[in-house]
Amino acid sequence: MERNKDRNEIIKEEFLLAHPEYAGKSNEELEASIRGRSESDREKVMFRLKEHLEVFGDAIIAIIITIMVLEIPLPVDGTSYPEFVSSIGIFLVSFFIIAEFWLDHHHLYDGVEKITDKIMFIDFCFMAVLALIPLFTKYMMVVDDWVSVVNYGIIYLLASIMISLLRHYITMIRLAKMPQSLRSYVVFSRFRLAGLIILNVAIMVFAYFQPGIAHWLYVVLPITNLLITALRDENANWLHKPKLIKLPSKEDALKNLLNDKKDKA
Repeated sequence: MERNKDRNEIIKEEFLLAHPEYAGKSNEELEASIRGRSESDREKVMFRLKEHLEVFGDAIIAIIITIMVLEIPLPVDGTSYPEFVSSIGIFLVSFFIIAEFWLDHHHLYDGVEKITDKIMFIDFCFMAVLALIPLFTKYMMVVDDWVSVVNYGIIYLLASIMISLLRHYITMIRLAKMPQSLRSYVVFSRFRLAGLIILNVAIMVFAYFQPGIAHWLYVVLPITNLLITALRDENANWLHKPKLIKLPSKEDALKNLLNDKKDKA
């Protein structure tokens, strides 16, 4: 107890040295001021971390796309031109998947001023899984069998789950004071994730029979996700769109005024 008391006194003394304007206040007021400054400093740190996290994510995604391009084998040293074209096609599939994840990730932080440690940890996990996509893209370029396609699907599934968790916790902050909107969002988010999981599993099952065709079907997933997002945004805009009131023209207003005078007469 005495050690804690001495530590508290040291903290107060250091606080007064850094902020002499608080001198002369009572212990209760001083402790409240210390807590307030600590919370304020914490919020500023989390605000800066949110900005840095967005920049960090953009940098990682740019590196991922660059690595995938460099992994495309050139049509030399035994590599045929059709294999070269096929590798470009596989790259484009992964490119659209990465682009869709980037767009989703970018929109997540709109309207959010600060983040939490949990959000930051999930974001790091999401980026770690996303960084594996170039590896498994290369795997599909080199090995055209169902195992490579299924492994690619597992990575896509993990990335989808990570960004869904990220979206969930960020939306809980954004809609904290709007419980009805939050409930509607939870229903939509579950429907969205379930749809993507079903499509992903269906492609992985199909890959067991037709691996050469299955890896092309992965372009359907980002397109489906974008369409679902566009539908959600359209419904949100329709719900929040203000109703326009049609005002009468000058001629109609004048006629209505004359009619009112005649009725009164």
